[in-house]
Amino acid sequence: MLPASKDRLYLLTDALFREYGDLFRIHLPGQPPLVFVSHPDDIEQVHRANFDLPQRDFFTRRRVDESEEANPAVHVEDEECFLLHPPDGLSDAGFHRKARWRFFLWATLRDDKDELPEDFLHQLFQWALDLGLVTINRRLGCLENTPEALRMIEIADDLVRSIHGLEMGSLVRWWRWVDTPALRRLRKAHDEMLSFVHAAVQESQQSLQSRRPDSEEDLNIVENLLLDPVLTYEDVHAFLIDVFFAGIDTTSLSSTYTIMRLAQNPDKQEKLQEELDRVLGNGEQVISPDHIKELRYLKACVKEALRLDPPIICVVRKTTRDMVLRGFLVPKGTNMQLYTRASSRSEEFFPRATEFLPERWLRETSASNSVHPYASLPFGAGVRNCAGRRFAEQEIHILLARMFHKYRLEWRYDPLAPTFSMLMMPDKPLRFTMRERR
Repeated sequence: MLPASKDRLYLLTDALFREYGDLFRIHLPGQPPLVFVSHPDDIEQVHRANFDLPQRDFFTRRRVDESEEANPAVHVEDEECFLLHPPDGLSDAGFHRKARWRFFLWATLRDDKDELPEDFLHQLFQWALDLGLVTINRRLGCLENTPEALRMIEIADDLVRSIHGLEMGSLVRWWRWVDTPALRRLRKAHDEMLSFVHAAVQESQQSLQSRRPDSEEDLNIVENLLLDPVLTYEDVHAFLIDVFFAGIDTTSLSSTYTIMRLAQNPDKQEKLQEELDRVLGNGEQVISPDHIKELRYLKACVKEALRLDPPIICVVRKTTRDMVLRGFLVPKGTNMQLYTRASSRSEEFFPRATEFLPERWLRETSASNSVHPYASLPFGAGVRNCAGRRFAEQEIHILLARMFHKYRLEWRYDPLAPTFSMLMMPDKPLRFTMRERR
């Protein structure tokens, strides 16, 4: 077993749960007490007790007002943003075209051993950004590696790493009292992201204003959000920042870990390909929602991979009222660390927990009926769950369906030992072997 280190602090957290059980409190210098929770029943209770207005201690956003410039002061999120959910009915045509282009590009990047390049994770980041832009009818030319497109990926990475550095970089969070260099870097990245999102919203506003009343042209996601009477102008910005900030890295990493598990388990990969051949035929048609409904084993593979290797291993909440947890009083304002990595890898909730068994998620198996709904939460839960979940799942399902329908993938190296920087990152290049099946 690897020793805990600064970039693998989750191994220390694992050890603390083994030592103290599934509920404990720790005190760190300069910080309020932290309560760590891993049992699904307790995680569910925390979610339900803070259902109306769940809060996270750090995650903040800036106020954007239609008639004013963005307020330079960072402040805590307000209630409206919890209502955001992506609209239904997103077309797969754009995803279909982009996926084909991506596979054509990736195939050309293989070496003489059919191995993908060392920067394949970055290729997945570009894919996630490119498909995200499809939803707002913007094109930055990721296939051509334009500076603006590459900068968007850098910004998303800067945001994740900056937040990790502020929260985990030292025992004392100096940035709460002093304007530190790390906080300035975070503000700069946030401002650039906000500027991009604001331009997309203005572009969609102009499109709506010039649209003919009898037009039958499909609305993009931003236009749908702008026309929603429940959402404010600020809400639309908040949702899009979530999509791009959280979506690029988490969608790419979710795909990465699913590809890895299937490459390491050729029998499961073969079973998936049998399903893909049956549902997709020759693979020339656009993948529709009806296709996705039939791809039950594919969706089970994603669920199982994210049970074992979720990019986000801990959900953070601040209690909004006093609550009692297992007979202990948890005061309002307590920072709760809901450590889902422990429950999702526990034999108590997932027999043969270390094995990759997609079958446990299929309805026809008895195991699927016994899975605790809060034992594995790769997208969070409740009103504070991942705002772009449906969008992310759509991207992941289409990518994996196209990839494994056409190619067989292998992994010839040691297993990954991910590092932690807000997200679980692969510790070695993703040099998958990718060969055509036909």
